[in-house]
This record gives sequence, structure tokens and C-alpha cells, in this order.
Amino acid sequence: MGRKLKEYLMNFYNRNYYEKFINSLSSGSKSAYRGVLGRFLEELGEQDVVMITPADVLKYTSSKTERAYIRSLLIYIAKNNINDGLNKISKQLLVWLI
Repeated sequence: MGRKLKEYLMNFYNRNYYEKFINSLSSGSKSAYRGVLGRFLEELGEQDVVMITPADVLKYTSSKTERAYIRSLLIYIAKNNINDGLNKISKQLLVWLI
């Protein structure tokens, strides 16, 4: 019997970003990213993750590792234009990602 994964509450767009990103990872990396990103996206509530600011990331995270995981998600969304994310992301956030 497998371990049941925690289900995080998040809006439709964030769920789509999250699932596509998690599914793109190797099986060894998934568990590390799943909790950090799930908690972060759940904390955002109805806010679309591509509409956040770098200050939001700093506000919701407590470590460099958490910030790196969120940056990885955002870079994935922008590079793959998930849900038209590249067109919705702010210039300020794009600069922070570079």
C-alpha cells in the first residue's frame, strides 16, 4: 500500500502549474518540491502565482531552498508558457528570475 499524499487547496491555474511542474520532475525530486510548493500555492489562495512579486516570495518563505523551489516553478511556467503564464508574469518578476 502506498503512502497517501497530502492534497493542497489551490485555484485552478495554480493547480495546473503545480501538477505540470511536479510531473516534469524526476521521481526522486518530486517529494522535495511537492510540500514546499503545495504549501506556498495554498497560502496564495485565489492569487495566480505568476502575478506575485519577489517580495511575496520573500514573505512566504523562510529559506533559500524554498525560494529556489519557487523560482524553479516560475521559470518552468515562463519557459513552457503554461496557461499563458509568460504573458501574465510581471517584468519585475521576470527580472528577479534571471
